[in-house]
Amino acid sequence: TLPRFAAVLLVPGVMGLAVWQARVTRRATLDALDRAVAAMREMRTREAQLEEANRDLDFLMRMAAGRAGPYTGLMAGRYAIRHLIARGAMGEVYAATDTDGGGDAAIKLLQSSMLRDEQLVARFLREGEAASKLEGPNVVTIYEVGTIGANGAPYIAMELLRGHDLAWHLRQRGALPLDEVVALGDQVARALEAARKAGIVHRDLK
Repeated sequence: TLPRFAAVLLVPGVMGLAVWQARVTRRATLDALDRAVAAMREMRTREAQLEEANRDLDFLMRMAAGRAGPYTGLMAGRYAIRHLIARGAMGEVYAATDTDGGGDAAIKLLQSSMLRDEQLVARFLREGEAASKLEGPNVVTIYEVGTIGANGAPYIAMELLRGHDLAWHLRQRGALPLDEVVALGDQVARALEAARKAGIVHRDLK
């Protein structure tokens, strides 16, 4: 009869469609797996490259630190300037020794190429004087602000901190746990509160 004839034709068609769909699905699944494997390999390659770049950066920073700089051997007030610790776009930081008490200190100075800018020199000294008014466990202690040498290079003598900056920890560990980020934010906020109480508005927060 006609219904049976239609059923005989329909069943193989449905089965064929199911087989075709299964093949398409299998092909799509295999393609997705191939893409996932390729993405995993790419991610591992990038992680290896990033790890190598971090090692190179840390090596270069260790090489740069501990070397003599243009201010090494000079006196900044009562502080004898020793080796270079770090260098930024405009300033340099040196390790120093307090010749009165023998303790360690950090001396921040403008790079010699910046000394021709009178406004920059004045702002550097002004910021040092402002920072010297701050007190608290979350603020670096400023010991002295002044000028050195025949060219009158301005300096800020401050507490010498031990450890690493945030960028180093991020390179070593990646994203920090939320509780640590909250703790860091709390400490930064306490430092800003100390500045607010001293009537200081910080325009260059790092």
